[in-house]
Amino acid sequence: MLSFIVLSWSILGCDSYQETLDGPLSPADQAEQSSDAMKQDPNAQKYMNVVNLKAACAQTQAMNSCYRLGLHYFSGDDVLQDYRRAAILFDQTCRQGKPMACGYLADMYTKGMGAKPDGNKAFPLHEKACAGGIQKNCFMLGYSYLIGEGVDIDPTKAYSIFQKGCDNNYALACMKLGDAHFHGENVESNPQKGVVFYKEACKGDLIPACSLLVQLYLDGQPSIDSESAYRSASKSCNQNVLLDCVRKADLMVELGVAKNKPEVLLKSYQRACNGREWTGCRKLGEIYFNGEFVTQNLPHSSLFFQRGCEGEDTISCNELEKVKQIIFEQSL
Repeated sequence: MLSFIVLSWSILGCDSYQETLDGPLSPADQAEQSSDAMKQDPNAQKYMNVVNLKAACAQTQAMNSCYRLGLHYFSGDDVLQDYRRAAILFDQTCRQGKPMACGYLADMYTKGMGAKPDGNKAFPLHEKACAGGIQKNCFMLGYSYLIGEGVDIDPTKAYSIFQKGCDNNYALACMKLGDAHFHGENVESNPQKGVVFYKEACKGDLIPACSLLVQLYLDGQPSIDSESAYRSASKSCNQNVLLDCVRKADLMVELGVAKNKPEVLLKSYQRACNGREWTGCRKLGEIYFNGEFVTQNLPHSSLFFQRGCEGEDTISCNELEKVKQIIFEQSL
């Protein structure tokens, strides 16, 4: 049964390259065969899984087995990472009709994984993967049209592809449409329409879009209300965007909900402070100094202003001196 997998792939540094999986061993395979210890350790089952995939791929050219084996070589999971072998397997299974394999191979050409980037080879692979429903590659296809990577520049085509991606809930496509309409990039400037797309991107859990919506609200963008900004800040804070933890708490005060949920307010500022977003430390210092939402506690206030000052927050340093003076006067 045919066991040869042939690939003409100039990204490997050759104009014409032929490889066989049961031919001369790569360093990765040599390491695998010589490592008896690997076969005896607790990960033996994982090792055997790779061995079985190799056998199935070599003996039957089974598409799924070859694709899965390619993923192992691509990621270095249970084998030594080997982009060359991953590319061979992705090329084979792409030709057999596996869209995800086309997508991985396109990404390797786009990013230059294992060799120099080659947009001309990446473009038709993005097309194949997109036709197979892989949204990430649809986005890359649109981006190729936008910047002229492997194809003539065609913004109209690009934004048409981005629109389809956004309609299919691919958040990055929504973000790109938001940028285009908000800033008037190749389309008529329409900030309000741009915000609509940013909201869709945030809804799709693209955290930079959520954070951007908060910033636009603070900048006075009229199409974003405080409740929408709060939801966006909450989402990005939950993903450890520490500045948005501060903004989330600030918006709680603005919306008048902090009195009913002081623990949430303090937790948000504390999370920012612990992550060295020094504004959060200063805000906690102010809360304990003013006795707002909590009982006044000057030593606590001093502690948080001290942390903010150590982080070179000038306002914290100034407030720290004031609190120290009050504590000193009270001790007399």
